[in-house]
Amino acid sequence: MRDLIGTMTTKLPSVLLIEELPLNREAFASLISTWEDFQFAGAAGTAREALEMNDRLQPDLALLDFQFADLFSLELVRQLRAGQPHLRCVVLAQRSDAKTAADVIRAGAHGLAVKTCSSQDLRYTLHQVLGNSLSVPPDLEVATAMRAAVRQGGDPVEDLSAREHQVYIMLTEGVKPKEIAMRLQVSPKTVDSYRANILRKLNVRDFASLMRIAVERERVMNARTDAAAAAASRTLAATVGS
Repeated sequence: MRDLIGTMTTKLPSVLLIEELPLNREAFASLISTWEDFQFAGAAGTAREALEMNDRLQPDLALLDFQFADLFSLELVRQLRAGQPHLRCVVLAQRSDAKTAADVIRAGAHGLAVKTCSSQDLRYTLHQVLGNSLSVPPDLEVATAMRAAVRQGGDPVEDLSAREHQVYIMLTEGVKPKEIAMRLQVSPKTVDSYRANILRKLNVRDFASLMRIAVERERVMNARTDAAAAAASRTLAATVGS
């Protein structure tokens, strides 16, 4: 491609930002706009806006939040890529774990990034997925090891299907079944079926028991993540000091 004076120019990869919260959306938009190796295509605050802008702008990359009110993020990934098969998607989550990472990749996304990562790490992730690579947070190896350890203890959450896990996440976040049905674009009866399967697989009878499992599982996983991070810090300190 040539500009008006005949100089060769290179089209920068464009990024569509999909973030529900206005303050976060403005912050990420400002950040991406400062990067000289990417072009900021625009920002969407809802799934409907994202799908319309994806069709109209045809970006190279979509950076989207894991939490959305009008459509579950992984369903949004599927619809975005159905409209633009070349689109590379990176999902932003509060934290990483093996189950979430697996669901993100199965949905058709190419990367998972945590919101606690640095701007340099996020930028590197976008470059990775542009290079046809899958990208996951650096601690995913730890998360994978944790998953194996948890499974040895018989963690039934790992046996949920991808869609059951999505429903499980939203139920434990307090999302009502009717809203879950809207986000997943399924009928309320389908959500009731998923909910029944989840209760059966987790061997609980009611929502209160389900929440106790979720809280305890979160506590155990956080403790193991903290322990792994502390061990990594000690290893790094020993390496630097040697």
